[in-house]
Amino acid sequence: MDRKQTEARVGELRAERATVEEALAGARVAARDDLIAGRKPGARLAELAELIDEALAELQDRIAISDETEQRKRRVAAIERAQHLTSERRELAAAVDAALAVLAGAWSAYVDAVRSTVGTVVRCGGDQTPLRRVSLNGGPSDALAKALLAATGDMGMVRALAVQTNNRPEHGVSLASAEERVLRSLEVELLRVRATSPNRLMARDAKKQLEQMEQEN
Repeated sequence: MDRKQTEARVGELRAERATVEEALAGARVAARDDLIAGRKPGARLAELAELIDEALAELQDRIAISDETEQRKRRVAAIERAQHLTSERRELAAAVDAALAVLAGAWSAYVDAVRSTVGTVVRCGGDQTPLRRVSLNGGPSDALAKALLAATGDMGMVRALAVQTNNRPEHGVSLASAEERVLRSLEVELLRVRATSPNRLMARDAKKQLEQMEQEN
């Protein structure tokens, strides 16, 4: 018997119980009169009413158990969905953890490289501006903040790391772009040196390239 059938049967038994209760009231009067007259009382409707009450209690218990089962199923389904969603988040979290580990290693290597090679760039007359943006004393780095802006296109990651900066998304500059600027400046310096070469052909080509670069800029 499913829940719908059980509830229907409960309604029927309640109606029957009301009928029996009405008959029981009349039977009590008749039984009293029988006892007074010395006759044996008739059918015991009270026992029938008691049986109906027991049947009603049993059916109501079944409904309660059905409700508990349904609630338990819904609870299990909710927990299983939460497990699935958490599993997906865990994968995303692992990706973030891995990316941060790579970032930490790459950043440390880059700072060490800047520290050990900046002197060479300075001596060769290269553009130091992009390199000055990299902190060499362990302090805040404007270069890293701008690289984050360039990589993400917004302030979300910078703010998540509690970086205090006046930069805006449009200020984002990748580290590679900054280094490209350094390379460009060294290329210019190289051409300037070649332009002074006693080799007229080399000097002429170098001057042409310098003029072309100036026009492009």
